[in-house]
Amino acid sequence: MRQISESRTERPRPTDAPFVIGIADGKVARTPATFITHALGSCIGLCLYDSDAGVSGLLHILLPDSCIDPPKAANAPFTFADTGIERMLADMERVGARRANIVAKMAGGAAMIGCPKAFEVGRRNVLAVRKTLEESRIRLVAIDVGGSISRTVTLNEDNTMIVQTAGHPEVRR
Repeated sequence: MRQISESRTERPRPTDAPFVIGIADGKVARTPATFITHALGSCIGLCLYDSDAGVSGLLHILLPDSCIDPPKAANAPFTFADTGIERMLADMERVGARRANIVAKMAGGAAMIGCPKAFEVGRRNVLAVRKTLEESRIRLVAIDVGGSISRTVTLNEDNTMIVQTAGHPEVRR
């Protein structure tokens, strides 16, 4: 039986359809499960999984640090790297994952054309995710970050992260 922890309620879907992760959203499920998130510009798609427990999840992080808006972080923790990762880890543990076995894969963090360079949201997101994972003792095993193009990320049933960008072949990590 598949247990699911979700940030919000959604319509029933076929069991073989991927979980679609929106911006500032995250989902956890027992495997087999497939997740997909679109439009990762400066945002981060963070794939987390515990292969031993058969638990995986995907988080679409919008901003690096919850200190800029604590009320929003309380109501929408997946918006921020620090609160989103901690909430995702807790959700994974709730359905059987062990923190010591969880590993991560990350994509996104682009410097989008037209965004003021002074903000460097993509770079700051990458740094915040790395810092939070390190503090949580979660091993980062694959990355596809930076550049200036948007990405779509899929975490498939065998915990392979598939990164797609317009005009480029997909990358599997």
